[in-house]
Amino acid sequence: MRSFRKQVTVLVVTALVSSTAALAAAPAGAAKDGSGSVALDPLCVQGGADGEVGCTNPVTIHLSEGGSGFRVSFSEDEVGGTGDQWRAAGWNATTTATLLTGEALTGRKVEFEVTGEIDGGSAGALMTVGIMALLRGDKIRKNVTMTGAINPDGTVGPVAGIPLKVDGAVEAKKTVMLIPEGQRNSEDPNTGELVDVVDLGTDKGVEVKEVADVYEAYSELTGKQLPRLEGSDTDLSSDAYNKLESLTAAWGAEYNASDGEFGALDPTIQGLVAPIATQAVDAGERADQLGGAGVQAGAYTKAVEAAAFANAAVKTGQAYQIFLTQGADAFISQIQASASIEQKASAFFEGLKNVKPKTLSEAAGLIAAYGNAIDALALSSQGDALFEAAAEAATPDEAVASLVLGALYEEVAGTVIDSAKELQDFSSDLPGPPVKAASDVKVIADFFRKAAQANLDAFDSIVVTPLATENGVSDDVARSALAQQDFDYGLALNGSQTIGAAIDQFVKDKTSAAYADLGGATLLYARSAMLLAKYYSLQAKTDENGDIVAVRHEQALTNALEIGQDQAAGAISMLRSKKTDPALPASQFEVAGVEREGDLNQKFEALSDLYGAFVGARLLAYLGGFEKQGLT
Repeated sequence: MRSFRKQVTVLVVTALVSSTAALAAAPAGAAKDGSGSVALDPLCVQGGADGEVGCTNPVTIHLSEGGSGFRVSFSEDEVGGTGDQWRAAGWNATTTATLLTGEALTGRKVEFEVTGEIDGGSAGALMTVGIMALLRGDKIRKNVTMTGAINPDGTVGPVAGIPLKVDGAVEAKKTVMLIPEGQRNSEDPNTGELVDVVDLGTDKGVEVKEVADVYEAYSELTGKQLPRLEGSDTDLSSDAYNKLESLTAAWGAEYNASDGEFGALDPTIQGLVAPIATQAVDAGERADQLGGAGVQAGAYTKAVEAAAFANAAVKTGQAYQIFLTQGADAFISQIQASASIEQKASAFFEGLKNVKPKTLSEAAGLIAAYGNAIDALALSSQGDALFEAAAEAATPDEAVASLVLGALYEEVAGTVIDSAKELQDFSSDLPGPPVKAASDVKVIADFFRKAAQANLDAFDSIVVTPLATENGVSDDVARSALAQQDFDYGLALNGSQTIGAAIDQFVKDKTSAAYADLGGATLLYARSAMLLAKYYSLQAKTDENGDIVAVRHEQALTNALEIGQDQAAGAISMLRSKKTDPALPASQFEVAGVEREGDLNQKFEALSDLYGAFVGARLLAYLGGFEKQGLT
C-alpha cells in the first residue's frame, strides 16, 4: 500500500543536516567463536577556526556470546558521547552483519566503546565489516579505512564530507580509503565545490577506491572473500501460483464492482476523490501486467491495492454526500461503520489465536498476515488523527481535506485487514520444511523491533527536529505533518506505536503474540531503513505534496536497486530450494521489478520492497534452521 500518497499541502522537508563519521580500523583479537574486539579510528568532520576539518576519534567494538537475547550497547566516556544517528548506525551494522553471515540472532552482545563525542551514520558500513570480521575470525588490515552508510542488504550508501575525510585518513596513517560507489566527485563542505577525491588522495598519499557493497569492502579490508547468497529461482510453486491466481481474480472482481459504483457518484464528488481513483486504475493495470508476465505474487498485491483504492474512493465519495447535508460527525460515523476496523481487527486476531505454524511456508503466510494487519491498524490510527485534525482546521477547505484523507486511510485499512487473513489461509496447507523447534520467535522479533526504533530515533535527529526548528513548531507537530506528507513515514511512525498496543489489546496467546510482533517488527525495520536511505544517504528532495522531485545521489539509487534485487533474489532462491513458498518476500520482489522502472517515487517504493523482501526471506531461513546454507 505504499503508493497511496497525500494530495494536500503540508510542511516541506528541505535541507537535511547530518554529521558524519567513518572508520579507520586496526586488527583485533578476533576469534572463530565470534568473540573478541576490534579497535577503530573513526574519520569525522568537525568545526574548526577556518571552517570544517577532518578528524579522528577512537572506537572499539567488543563482541561476546551468552544470554538468551541480543544486546547492543554503547559505552561512553563523555555524557551524551553518542548521538541517535551513531546508535542507529551501530544497530544497523549489527543487524546487517548478522543477517548476511547467518550468525545467531540470539545469545550475543555487541558493545561500541566510544572515546569523546561522535554522531552520524557514515560509520555504518565499516562497523558492519568490523563485526563480520570478528564473527568470522578475520583481521582488518591496518592501512585501510572506509566511509559509507549501511543498508539492510549490505549496499553501501553515500555520505557527506569525503574530501575532508581524506585528511582524517592521512592523520590516521592510512594508505587506502574506501568510499561509496559514485562518490568520486564529492562536495567540499567548506567551498561547495566538487572535488575528485581519487586525485586528492593521490596527492596526499592515500589510494581512494569506490565500493558498492560490503562484499567488495570486506575483500579490501580483510583480503578475504565474504560468502554471499546467489540464485535466481524466485518463482513460487505451482500450487501457490494457482492459489494466488484465483485470489487475484477475486480482487479484480472487487475492483470492477467498485469502479462501477464510482461511475454512479456525482461528477463533482468524483473530482474530489479522483487522485485515489487514478491510483486504483494504475494498480489494476500493474496487476494485469504482472499476471500476464506470470509473476502472480506481485499481481496479487497490486490487485488488492487496486480494490482498496477503488473501494476507498467510492466509500469516501458516498460519505461526502452525507457530509454536505449532515456535517462532519455524520461523515466520520459513516466511514467508521463502513471500514469497521475495530471489529475486523478483533475477528482477525481471534481467528489466528490457535494457529501454530508447523511448516516454513505456513510461518511465511502467518508473518505476512500479522504484518499486514498491523499496517492496517497503523493506517486507521493515521485516519483517526486526521479526523481530529479536521476539528482544529483553520479553514473549511483544510477541514474537508483532512476529513477526506482520513476517510481514505480508514477505508484502505479495512481492505488491508480483509486481505491479511487471506494470506494465512493461502499458506495454511502449502508444503515446506518444519519450523525449527528451538526458534525463539519473541527474541527475534525484539531484535528487529529495537533496530527499527534506533532508525526512527535517528530519523528524528536528521529530519524531524530540523524540520520543527525551521518551522517554529514542536517535534510532535512536525512528526504529525510529515506523517501526512510521507506515507511511508506515517506507516512507520504509527506502526511503531501500534505494534505493542495491538498485541496487548487483541492477542493473549504467547505464541501468537510473538508471531504478530515479528510480522510488524520486520516490516517496520525495512521501512525505517528505507526512510534513512531516502533522506540521509540518498538525500531525496520532495515537493509540497510529498512527491520526490530529485535525488542528490541518483546513481547510488540505481546501484542500490540493482544490488538489492540480486540480494533479494538470492535469499528467496535459497527458500525455494527448500520447497518454501515465501508469499510476502516473493510479492515484494516481483512488484519491485516493475516499480524500479518507474519515476523516482516508484523507485523508492521498489527500494523499500527489496529491503523487505531480503529481510523477510532471511528471517524465514533463520526460522527454518538453514540460515548459513547457500552462502558461497
